[in-house]
Amino acid sequence: GGKGGKGKKGFKGAPVGFGFSPYPVKGAGKGKKKPKGRFEPPTVSDPDYAAIITAVEQIDRHYKPLVSEGTFHLEGPNPLTQPTIDLLMPCYEKILADFAQEGYRLQYGSLPHETAHFYIKPGDPVPSYYANVQDGSIYERKLLSILGLRNLLIYGHEIFMQLQRKLFTSDPGAYSHDEGVGLMRRVTGNAVDLDTCVLRCSDGAVLKTVNGLNEKDGLRGYRSVAEFGDSQQARVMAVEAAKPLLKNFCDTLKLDKKAQNKRKVNPSSLSPSHIPLATHNSDRGKHPLWQYINVGQNSFHANVPNLPDVVGSLLLAPLHLVWVYSKVMLLDPSQRDTHLTNFYEDCVVDACFNLKWKAIEDFRIVLSSLDTIGTLLAKLQKDNQAAFAEIIDDTTLTESEQTAKEVDTLWRFALGSHARDAATNTVRAVNKYVVCCCVKTNIHRNDVSSWVAHPPSVP
Repeated sequence: GGKGGKGKKGFKGAPVGFGFSPYPVKGAGKGKKKPKGRFEPPTVSDPDYAAIITAVEQIDRHYKPLVSEGTFHLEGPNPLTQPTIDLLMPCYEKILADFAQEGYRLQYGSLPHETAHFYIKPGDPVPSYYANVQDGSIYERKLLSILGLRNLLIYGHEIFMQLQRKLFTSDPGAYSHDEGVGLMRRVTGNAVDLDTCVLRCSDGAVLKTVNGLNEKDGLRGYRSVAEFGDSQQARVMAVEAAKPLLKNFCDTLKLDKKAQNKRKVNPSSLSPSHIPLATHNSDRGKHPLWQYINVGQNSFHANVPNLPDVVGSLLLAPLHLVWVYSKVMLLDPSQRDTHLTNFYEDCVVDACFNLKWKAIEDFRIVLSSLDTIGTLLAKLQKDNQAAFAEIIDDTTLTESEQTAKEVDTLWRFALGSHARDAATNTVRAVNKYVVCCCVKTNIHRNDVSSWVAHPPSVP
């Protein structure tokens, strides 16, 4: 995967400047050759971050029913139109330009030849890589992750439709050349998981837990990963974990018995006495449940994906990455640098595509709460712990008097502050003098009272 092939025919979403092609480094190609001369990070203009945020949120509304209604069935044309791609692509160029800076290259151990990847253009193949391994550097794998997500703006919808037509099977033989998982590997260098690990015998914590439980029940323990993987207990555990996953998948896609057998997901066919062994990625997807044994790994896998992860990895992750970056760039300068550093550390991760998606969403949640009323009040409490500790330690106060005094103290610290009301998504003053502050909506002392009584309830 990740080698050979050409970019998508007819793709016009790569105006001059993408792939860093105009910059003064000789030998710039498509990432296949090491550029000659010193690598100079480019200067890229800021795109329209507000417009990018609005566009992503509009497309989100199109994809939301896939998960919220539990259908996971995509129909109709791609909502990501060419004008929208043209709007979002410059944000990826800016993400790459920032990550090209020497500080990040040093922090994540970039090797000199890895800067050649910056000359890969949208739609071009991305070199194949394995996440979270020793090959190459963390910097290279993070860089390839960004390039792969950028390509999913172009190919994500197409790949999802191809997987959907094959009922999301992980069997590589079910797809034509350069289709489905194969196409994803070519354009991202990696692929979304289309099976689910139900028991990881090679996880030391799992083995320790099983042995501990067995000891309490008077049962023998296992001396090694291989012994546990070969045991009847492991097989029974794997079958019991796989059954509900297979049933839920069949119910979601409305598969009858004939379709279940054809797709190799019939839960009634599972048996601890017959679990086939896989030793290579090409063995995937041929049975409802299989055991995979390779160097350092011994695990059992159900032949169904986590469908929300497939939607997230292929359709939402490439959009949400630019949404998150745009949000960071619109922060107050006093916060921006810290969160930009965190963006490349916690949001762009060296992990499989399923975990890339989860990392983006986790970071998105953090950003979404940054400027809310609840976050502000929590920060005020944290920054003024001594004042609140004095109230809490005062044994002469009744519980109601203590709460009232805490409210008054927090109110005093909050006077004149502004924050976003998550319910209306508008910024208003955390202040009773609304008219004097010239804000759009009224502000109530209940903001503070509610926070003191029930901190999680305030947006």
